[in-house]
Amino acid sequence: MVSSTIEVTGLSGNGPALLEVQENIVHWDRSDPTVHLVAPDGTPYLLRSNSLGSSGPTTHSVDVSSKKANGTWKLTVQDRYSTSAGYLDSWKLSF
Repeated sequence: MVSSTIEVTGLSGNGPALLEVQENIVHWDRSDPTVHLVAPDGTPYLLRSNSLGSSGPTTHSVDVSSKKANGTWKLTVQDRYSTSAGYLDSWKLSF
């Protein structure tokens, strides 16, 4: 599993009802990875689970209105096959 974090500061209150999460995973088989966004309180949000996707950046919308916006947000990527090759190129949050 690969994970990466983004520290969010300077926002007041909770996150939006439609937080945009953009992830760019480079993988020979885009149907392999399972991707979660993890809120600062540890709540996971499934973004993609072993489903076909287009190559290049993929954007997901997540309702995080019950979570504080500030804190450390994490993206986790789990490949279902240990012999597969790929990597998380980049990701970002748009509040």
